[in-house]
Amino acid sequence: MRKLALVLVWPLLLGLSGLLGGCSDFDEMKSQRLLLNAQHQFTAGDEAQGEELLTRLLAAYPQTRAAEQARQELEQLQQQRERERQGYAPILDSYLNVFSGYRSVFGRYPLSAQELDREDFFFDTPYLAEITPEGFRAYLYFAGGEQGFRVWCLQEGASRGYVADGRGNRMQPVTRAQIEAELAADFLPVQQLGNLTILSRKP
Repeated sequence: MRKLALVLVWPLLLGLSGLLGGCSDFDEMKSQRLLLNAQHQFTAGDEAQGEELLTRLLAAYPQTRAAEQARQELEQLQQQRERERQGYAPILDSYLNVFSGYRSVFGRYPLSAQELDREDFFFDTPYLAEITPEGFRAYLYFAGGEQGFRVWCLQEGASRGYVADGRGNRMQPVTRAQIEAELAADFLPVQQLGNLTILSRKP
């Protein structure tokens, strides 16, 4: 009878020790699958989906080997974004300052390039073109109202750019595909100044 009891209890003890001692092979397999799926999304250009999968992996299987790799990849992604942001920030901060300066002087945002280029305001569209360096492209739309303006900025070869407008005076990261799709769908180029393209909205 005692031998029978040991035979029945032993598998339960082994299973319990596996739970207490760490992750099961099944968890390792599932976390590895999530990691591979995330890496596939990054390769395909869907950074948002790849990041979501890595974050889900960390939450569900934090003790697995794949989780450690996911943690490293997320840290690298954040470092890359910070480097990119530092490249875009001087350009877009200058755009934000120009439009904020115009509003503080004249009580509203300019409604067109012609208004921004008035003789009694120094920071005109040629100035904006001058501060948009080689390797970057800026697209500017005079939106009017509280938004005031919208500017998209893309660096050559980058998978992500930044967008800023007069609401909140801050820049937001946006994928290159989203920027290009929005520009193609809603806007037309009306003037080219160096690396700056001035836009109008499609009728």
